[in-house]
Amino acid sequence: MIKKSWYSPGEITFQKDEILFILDNLGDIRIGFWPPEHKETGYVGMSKHRPAGAYFEKAIQIGAEVVVRLIKCRRDGKMVYDHYYLKEDIVDIAEFNQLDYWYTVECIDSALRYITGWKRKSTDYIAWKKKTRQRVKR
Repeated sequence: MIKKSWYSPGEITFQKDEILFILDNLGDIRIGFWPPEHKETGYVGMSKHRPAGAYFEKAIQIGAEVVVRLIKCRRDGKMVYDHYYLKEDIVDIAEFNQLDYWYTVECIDSALRYITGWKRKSTDYIAWKKKTRQRVKR
């Protein structure tokens, strides 16, 4: 499957690639601006379909949903935010949190897996990690 570089708000089902796209553009999305699709012609056309609600509403809802899911992951969610939105290096994140590099990578990956999916997980993050047999370190 080919990775897409752009997703419309209607395509978002909170899969990993979509989450990474949202995190990459989170600053704009949280204020209601969805990044335009860049086409080779350079022309950005407007769709004739008008969704219900204000034009910025869906973007804000999607951005807020990702942030809420990250908050549920506590420190690991903060590390995902730092790495994918703030573009901080994993080495720096590990050092700041006084964690081993590979454990930090594992925590970031776990949080990403927890926040993916159409619905929020019903169990909290720590219980989910235990259930899926992942290392839990507080």
